[in-house]
Amino acid sequence: MNRRRGIAAIVAAPATWPLHCGAQSHGKVHRIGWLVSDALTPGEPYRQFVRRAAELGYVEGRNLFIDYRSFGSIAEGEQKANALVRANVDLLVAQAPSALLVARKATGTIPIVTFFVGDPVQMGVVQSLARPGGNVTGFAWDSGFEGTGKLLEVMKELLPGSRRIGLLWNRENDSHPRYVEEFEKRAVPLGLVTVSVSVTNVQDFAGSFRHLKKAGAAGVIVFTDPFTILHREAMSQALALHPLPAIWQSAAWPWSAAVITYAPNVSDQPRRAAEYADRIFRGEAAGTLPFQLPSRDDFIVNVKVARSLGIVVPKSLLVRADRLIE
Repeated sequence: MNRRRGIAAIVAAPATWPLHCGAQSHGKVHRIGWLVSDALTPGEPYRQFVRRAAELGYVEGRNLFIDYRSFGSIAEGEQKANALVRANVDLLVAQAPSALLVARKATGTIPIVTFFVGDPVQMGVVQSLARPGGNVTGFAWDSGFEGTGKLLEVMKELLPGSRRIGLLWNRENDSHPRYVEEFEKRAVPLGLVTVSVSVTNVQDFAGSFRHLKKAGAAGVIVFTDPFTILHREAMSQALALHPLPAIWQSAAWPWSAAVITYAPNVSDQPRRAAEYADRIFRGEAAGTLPFQLPSRDDFIVNVKVARSLGIVVPKSLLVRADRLIE
């Protein structure tokens, strides 16, 4: 945790923000607070946001200053969100569900643009997708729990005759328990039973996969969030010790150990978040900007991994794939 706290403001700390500077556009300095869990340094989503902001006239270090705050627990996230609010930033960017929750708890007035989150209505942060109300808007990866049933159907198609399906999720992610409940409910009409394991640190992976194997799980659906995305390599090493066919939920951050990747395409959300920030800076209220959803799914089959596990991928899945990895 000390390592996380040591990397608090990657771009600029509030105390170093200038009172005015030679802005290239819009005649004002805009200050953004960025919240994300388990991502110690800015990654590709951050870089995409900054690039799109520059195209819109907001040049980092000139008329745009971003205070990047990563946190490892909800309590730490609340502290950092409150610090950004006290610094009187113009806008908060919340990357992923836990960041949205701590940002929303910290302020009901500063605009919040979020992305890589689940259904914000079910999370209780907006009134509706079309007209969120309040101070939150952004981009969700789905419109609810519909995708849980699709993932289970794909797993059953991949492993015909399977009965028990594992779920691996992050205990620190407040939205994951709701998805676990939905998986459990939707498994019943498919004749499936879910076996759920949660993790909070890298050392949990090996024990979790071992538990799933002992419990008779035929495969595992791994929930994606900043923690599992960040530690994909550690998961690969743990899964190699206790092999199971895995379904992964993010094509934007591929996981080499997954047999199937099936997820909404959210790769453009950081750029679109920058566009929403621009609209808010120009005077639109966050609550009037509709939450937007992905327009398509990514379906990727790693035939090479399947073969190493002794699995013959059914043709019905192969023909539906957007991409095959041989």
